[in-house]
Amino acid sequence: MSQGGGSLLATGSVAILSVMMGASGFAATGWRWLFGIGVVVALIGVALRTGISESPLFKKKEATAVIEKVPLLDVLRTHWKQVLNAIGFSVQGTVLVYLTSVFAVSYLITVSHVSLATASLITALGLISIIVFAPVGGFLADKFGRRPIGIFGMLGALIFIYPYFLLLSSGVLSLMILAQVVIFFFEAMELTIVTMLTEIFPTRVRVSGVSLSYQLNTAIFGGTTPLIATFLLASTGWKLAPMIWAMIAIIVSIISLLIMRETKGQDLATAK
Repeated sequence: MSQGGGSLLATGSVAILSVMMGASGFAATGWRWLFGIGVVVALIGVALRTGISESPLFKKKEATAVIEKVPLLDVLRTHWKQVLNAIGFSVQGTVLVYLTSVFAVSYLITVSHVSLATASLITALGLISIIVFAPVGGFLADKFGRRPIGIFGMLGALIFIYPYFLLLSSGVLSLMILAQVVIFFFEAMELTIVTMLTEIFPTRVRVSGVSLSYQLNTAIFGGTTPLIATFLLASTGWKLAPMIWAMIAIIVSIISLLIMRETKGQDLATAK
């Protein structure tokens, strides 16, 4: 929910400021307001983080002195397979989120020829879908398992990615909104596998394992996705070309998830 909520706040802020200030005004000074707001949000995040206590499992390990002095090295030495698997099954989520939220705004402007405010509004409405359906995906993942619900979301996104760009490039407002709502529904389903990140690492290295996997995945595949999508669009001249990158990422993640064991119902204290 926070994945969609954070993107919704960002995209919604752009939409509101674009309407209030106009496209030229936003380009001149409006974007600076967003950086200012970002600083405030960052400070709030730091305050919240410093107030969070360690987990009971970590405290138990700490009390018995079974704590790694440099857990990152232990992760790289003994749990590198889990790191690679985690990056593998998470890559499609990162690519899809950046493709359908960050890149989608510029795509709507350049391909569908809508205003910045309209493009931001369309994406914001779609992001509401992920906030609404994320708890549903979480409930289903707890009931039926992380893998089946994750694969359902991935296969749905894989099948829909062609219609998604077709609808998004149509220039018809209702169809563009529909494209965003449906793709974010599938993202809400497949993002439930993020839970597996915490369930595949033992307590002594859990934070380091999750952080390394997540940050590498986001840095490598998230930050580059808008660039790759733009390159595919420009080099091929085909308005549906960005879907190629999404399809590759989804297929990689499906394969990675298929070779992973199911973690539903696992006691975190016994994770190895």
